[in-house]
Amino acid sequence: MKNSIKMAFCSVAMLLLGTLLFVACEKYDDSQLSGRVNGLETRVDKLEKLVADLNTNVASITKLVKAFQEESRIERIEQIEGGYKIVLADGKGEMTIKNGEKPVIGVELDESTGVCYWTVDGKRMLVDGKDVPATMTPEIKVEGGSFWFRVNGGEWTKVAGSDSGVGLIKNVVESEESVTFVLSEGGEIVIPKVQTFRLNIALSETGIVPWGFVNIPYTITAGDAETKVVAFIGDGLTASVLGNYQSGEISVSAAETVPANTNMVVMAVNGKGVQSSKIITFEKGVFNAVKDTYTVGAQGGKVDVVVETNLSYEVMIDPSAMSWLKYEQETKAAHKEHITLIADEYVGGSAPRVARVMIMYGGGGDMQTITVTQLHTVVIEGGRADFENFATEGYGVITPIEDETTDGWKLKNGNICKYSMAGYPEHKFPLLVGLTETTGTLTSPILKGGCGTLTVAMAGGKLKNYVPKGIKVKVEIIQNKIVKKSTFLEITQDEYEQNQIFNREYEVNVSGEYEIVITNACPSQIPSGTGLSRAEDVMIPSVSWTGYSE
Repeated sequence: MKNSIKMAFCSVAMLLLGTLLFVACEKYDDSQLSGRVNGLETRVDKLEKLVADLNTNVASITKLVKAFQEESRIERIEQIEGGYKIVLADGKGEMTIKNGEKPVIGVELDESTGVCYWTVDGKRMLVDGKDVPATMTPEIKVEGGSFWFRVNGGEWTKVAGSDSGVGLIKNVVESEESVTFVLSEGGEIVIPKVQTFRLNIALSETGIVPWGFVNIPYTITAGDAETKVVAFIGDGLTASVLGNYQSGEISVSAAETVPANTNMVVMAVNGKGVQSSKIITFEKGVFNAVKDTYTVGAQGGKVDVVVETNLSYEVMIDPSAMSWLKYEQETKAAHKEHITLIADEYVGGSAPRVARVMIMYGGGGDMQTITVTQLHTVVIEGGRADFENFATEGYGVITPIEDETTDGWKLKNGNICKYSMAGYPEHKFPLLVGLTETTGTLTSPILKGGCGTLTVAMAGGKLKNYVPKGIKVKVEIIQNKIVKKSTFLEITQDEYEQNQIFNREYEVNVSGEYEIVITNACPSQIPSGTGLSRAEDVMIPSVSWTGYSE
């Protein structure tokens, strides 16, 4: 067809040349004509490529449908330029699926019969008034700028508006077990993959406590009746396998002494001698609830209990509180767990109600108890200070300054730091100078909604021997310019670590509008001009609070 277009162009050009011999010597611009012809050739090239891709897809989709009906399996799938290459198992061949645009020729799965049919522009392809099953391969050609098709050597049928694309499959989704081909006209074809012998254990590391135990579930893919599962573990722990060639669990128990770190190798071997193994690391068990008391308002809602652990655990609620407090199971993360409790709304109460929640861990009977108190009043949502809005860029400990955030947090006799510490990404935060004559203070704007629990993150930047009395701040809650409540928050010298963050909480429980004033208490009363100058500076990485209403 391309050659015929070029011949037609030559004939037109000769005719135009003859005409120009009889006109004035005026220069003729043929760029528009040549552009149209070039554009037509480009269109033909595109159609020819679409036809080539379409014929590839039509042949492949026929193989795909047959594989689906014959319950064949896929050995592998490879992403290639412009599409996918699918290789069937047991030498049943391969196929190529080309990516397409808006489908013209497609495949539709009849959900009622499970039979796939060819479609043209979203409608069933018809030959002699009958639907054409996708197990039959139609012939495709391009002629006159359009697609044409026929089946079994019959008459050619034109596909209207058919230069738009050749997509038969809208999407290909691969999982470990199968490949799903999402059809362009609705429905999907799912073909399972060849399953290789494999031992499946999700757990890769865990903790264990003295006299405790851990049960680790396993499954086996493509196992046979002769498959055996064995476990080998280091000194200090014992392991036994309970299960069969399909699934089971490995029970690991500890004696009085638990090694700091040891590995267990679990191996599965099938009847043909094929092996699959998994290594699991055991660490000395850790379980620590960050807080042991939580408060929720009368409106109910979530209670986020945070524990640091590498152990499995079980949450049990005091039976007397199970009518209003529930445990919501969530996906566990390594070493840090969020236990979500849901409190129902508390209607008509005249006093708070209390629930004990027991967390059993380690398998050896160890337990930690937390207390959840639900107030008979509504707790209003709190807030957090945004220290990124301080105007000063973060820098080291130098001459004290004053600064203010855009929302009104004021720093006096302090510095602005900017670096990361344990558990906190790099961000700006204030430092309160710890000298008797230039004591640092941090004052909030007027806050609304009351203050329930105030949480202040504290840290010091000097070595431990520089702070013999630790570091300390005074916290004041001010209403109408009067100190309503006050307390001291401190990090003792025994627990103090340089640049280590400690969260300190203060149960304020004040309603209405208020201000927060945090002042360096300077426990050692160090004056300037000494070798210990600025040793008691206190960094405040964050300040947050819950709301409160009486």
